[in-house]
Amino acid sequence: MSYVNPETARLRGINDVLMNGWCVDIYPDSSKTREKFLVFFGLADSARRMIRGGFLTEEDRGKLVALVRDGSAASRVTRRANALVLLDGGWSCQEVAAALLMDDDTIRGWHKLFEQRGIEGLTSFDMGGSAGFLSIPRFQSRARN
Repeated sequence: MSYVNPETARLRGINDVLMNGWCVDIYPDSSKTREKFLVFFGLADSARRMIRGGFLTEEDRGKLVALVRDGSAASRVTRRANALVLLDGGWSCQEVAAALLMDDDTIRGWHKLFEQRGIEGLTSFDMGGSAGFLSIPRFQSRARN
């Protein structure tokens, strides 16, 4: 965004939008240029990558709703299941994140996990980890203290 004198903008053929004394340069062919750029480099527009509702099968939706309603399931499993059911209902990642007090990137990650591994991916927490740095005798001595 830059300051452009409205008269100069008119002479240059720029469609200017006045915002507190500033003009936003909007060129008429900018959307066409963006489309060509995305096609040339094999990139997708963000609208095509958005998570659209209706991606769950009836069976998967039923299983996820059952997980949400199951009182004995771990809360992190129910949060993930609930997020996917809301996304399937047409909610955006931002809306789901706000409702669940989470980050929208976390919601996208859960959706990606579901796409890759299904419901099993949502219910497993095999993050792994590294081995401890203390030797067994030093660990035992610290445990006694």
